[in-house]
Amino acid sequence: MRRSTRISRIVNFDLSQKFHIRISIVALCLASLHAVGHLAGSFNWGSRPENQGDVANVLGPDVVPRPYVDYVRSLPGWSGTVTLVLFCALSLLSIPQVRKRNYEAFQLGHLLM
Repeated sequence: MRRSTRISRIVNFDLSQKFHIRISIVALCLASLHAVGHLAGSFNWGSRPENQGDVANVLGPDVVPRPYVDYVRSLPGWSGTVTLVLFCALSLLSIPQVRKRNYEAFQLGHLLM
């Protein structure tokens, strides 16, 4: 969108700190909602004994029975959880008081993400 001259006239992506903050808040809310959907929804549903037949149809018969902890320990499970924790840590480092007191930690958090 930066390359579009029409959109860049309305929103200056490089210089708009307020826009950056608002987009990051929206992203954090949507990432949290996504994680809750998996942790409380699909992982919970797939680990129930009455749904093991459906899980076997999708993932294969060699993965059932699959308890809840196996979903969380899977690559998408643990990497998504770690990413969400890092995103929350970046949000805490972005609080104005923290950012003003220790800008290096704030900048390092952005670089680590």
